[in-house]
Amino acid sequence: MDAVEPAALSAARTTRLEPGSPLVTAALDLLARHPADPAGRTCRRCGEAYPCSPGVHAAFLCRAAGLDPESIGLPAEAARWEPAL
Repeated sequence: MDAVEPAALSAARTTRLEPGSPLVTAALDLLARHPADPAGRTCRRCGEAYPCSPGVHAAFLCRAAGLDPESIGLPAEAARWEPAL
């Protein structure tokens, strides 16, 4: 049997999800429903500190689809958000 080498998980610009998939569409919808307050300190939907947990997870999915955070209305630092495990 041939050995199979998995792709690197941290490869730059590796798209793992289709941008138009139902999962990514749902993540974009969730992001729209969890914006920061005008001061940028809390989520207007759930009241958590911004970025809230749902927003971070949704942004992570969008990044996996190759979407640039700023192009979907997020701050540039969203490129560094990581979901808590």
